[in-house]
Amino acid sequence: MKRIFLSVVLFFGIIALLTYVSFQKTTVSQPVAADRVTIGNAIFTVVIADTDAERTLGLSGRTTLDPDTGLLFIFENPSRAGIWMKDMNIPIDILWFDQDLKLISVKENATPASYPDIFYPTKNALYVLEVPTGTIRSHNISIGQQATFSRK
Repeated sequence: MKRIFLSVVLFFGIIALLTYVSFQKTTVSQPVAADRVTIGNAIFTVVIADTDAERTLGLSGRTTLDPDTGLLFIFENPSRAGIWMKDMNIPIDILWFDQDLKLISVKENATPASYPDIFYPTKNALYVLEVPTGTIRSHNISIGQQATFSRK
């Protein structure tokens, strides 16, 4: 009887361990917070938004956004992260990247007047970069390009 009890405990212990290990493999590791995002020949100086409060605020209230600057949203897990223009005063281009830093979706010229619309990527994204409107076109940025994150 004792042997059966130990076998059952061992069995469920192994199941719990395998479940834990499986879950850990699906968690995406985060790169070191970047000061710079490079896409092709374009280099952007960015501010990081990696908390719920920072992501909710985004660029709300800003009246300008200098060329080659942006806000980089970093999420905990890949998702169809939606971006809206609530309390925005300037139009922006929005770029979504997957966990491998591959550009998977874009929205050009998202305007403040588009609120309450929400813009979503076509696939799950882990990172979102908001930059001044016209940036995608002026830097010839296209889906499939690889980004790199770096520190100054």
